[in-house]
Amino acid sequence: QSTAYGNTIRLDFTATGKTGIATTTATGSISQAAIKYSVKIVGYPDTLNVQKGENRSFYIVVLNNNTGAVDDTDNYTVTVQSSNNWDIEKQDHISNVVRGTTSQPNVTMIVEHVPKDTEFPSDTLNITVTSEKDPTTSDTVHILVKVQNAGTAESFYEWFKNLAENLGLAGPFGV
Repeated sequence: QSTAYGNTIRLDFTATGKTGIATTTATGSISQAAIKYSVKIVGYPDTLNVQKGENRSFYIVVLNNNTGAVDDTDNYTVTVQSSNNWDIEKQDHISNVVRGTTSQPNVTMIVEHVPKDTEFPSDTLNITVTSEKDPTTSDTVHILVKVQNAGTAESFYEWFKNLAENLGLAGPFGV
């Protein structure tokens, strides 16, 4: 929290003209209640290409767009949802982002684990960053994850595995 909050600002107005001088003073208090909260996710990939069974990591960058004292900071919570309910690892918090600046570009990592046996051709990640000082303020982005077919060797292995299972040979050959 900035040390500016609670201080008073004094502004003196002086008007001069042909008929004389008039002076008046206005004062105001610097208050956190006047802050307008705003957050924006400004750095993230639009699309990811991932192979089956692969873990894909990427970073997001957040902009603290709040008004307020120049040294004021905000903290954010990060939530990520996979439309296919695939496993996600993420950093839950982004801390101390100064007003008007962004979070570090290599700090907030998100990892999606794409199942090896998935039949889904894609997934959508919904990422939401929410202000901890004003939980009604958030930003959400969507990332399309395109699932690529496995490599040639793995495809060949899966074909033989399926053939063995269909012929009832999976148990005897330990497939």
